[in-house]
Formats: sequence, C-alpha cells, structure tokens
Amino acid sequence: MGWYVHLHVCFACDRNEGVAQLAKQHIETLDEKNHRGYAGAFLQNLSERTGQNPGTKGGLSLWGMVGNGSGIAEEFVESLKSFWEDLLSEKEDGVPCSFEHILVFYEEEQSEAANAYEIFWDDADSPQRQLVIRHHEKLPFAWMQA
Repeated sequence: MGWYVHLHVCFACDRNEGVAQLAKQHIETLDEKNHRGYAGAFLQNLSERTGQNPGTKGGLSLWGMVGNGSGIAEEFVESLKSFWEDLLSEKEDGVPCSFEHILVFYEEEQSEAANAYEIFWDDADSPQRQLVIRHHEKLPFAWMQA
C-alpha cells in the first residue's frame, strides 16, 4: 500500500536564473528512474524559473508536491546529492551562500509528524568540506492532521 507524502523544499534564493541554469545541468545527470520521478520534477520546475524571489533580507525558493509511496523523501534527497553540492558551491549572486542550509520537509500519511532533512557543509570555509545530510525525525507539528 502506498501512502500520500507531502514533500517541501526550501532554500535561500534571491534570483532564479542561477539556480535554473544549475538545475538544467543536473537534469541530464539523473538516472532514468529519478529523471521521471520526483527529483526530475523538482529540477524541471527549478529550470523553468525566472525573476526574483522578494524578501526584506532575501528571497526563498520554495517547491512542494504530494507524492505516493513510503521512503520517497530519502531517495529524493540522496538522488540530488550532487545538485545540493553544486548549489551550495555556486558563486553566482542570488543562489544560497555556502554557509546556508537547504531544508527538505516531508510528512508521510498517518505519521502524525513532519520530518526534515537539513543539507549543509560541515565547514563552509574549508577546501576539504563535506556535505552533511542530517535527518530530523518527528518534528513537533504535522500538515496532514485534522
């Protein structure tokens, strides 16, 4: 049995063009399964964005969808690992700075709690930095509950 899954991605982004260009490059690197799946839909949507994301201190890029199937959030985050690395390494204005974090929230149906992946560099200033993907389970809120 499959479950409804709410999936939300959020990261700092003032202008969309740099992220769109990066997304176009990464669409081609996805394997067939992920190209047709949620990771492909995410990158395709980002690749078509233009303009600014307004905000008093900066804008946010937000993307979300409702999927079907247990475990899709982990697969989504892992299949986009090279995109996360490049996104946090990009030097163009408007994209996330290397010290910022990418958040992927998700909630599986009947779980009664949201969960999140936090994606960031262990040391943004180090040339030997490593990407950290930290999983936060059972956050104190939920989207799909009455």
